[in-house]
Amino acid sequence: MVTRLDGPSAEIARGLVDKAIEAETDGLWGRAYFDLRGVTDPGYKPGDDWIRAASEICQRLGFETVVDEKPRHFLRSFR
Repeated sequence: MVTRLDGPSAEIARGLVDKAIEAETDGLWGRAYFDLRGVTDPGYKPGDDWIRAASEICQRLGFETVVDEKPRHFLRSFR
């Protein structure tokens, strides 16, 4: 596979590779956050549906999963 890595600096882009190698070596762990909006507009609803499907996959795979369906976005301080 060929892909392009990008970031605000070469150091950050290299860090993406390091993190990917670490996840493949040690396993992926953490909490998954999904911000659903309950969008009904036909132009945006498919995106909301994709996000919901991704949250369901993460739950099935055993990740601790937080799904927010409130109209507001996650706050920057949310943990």
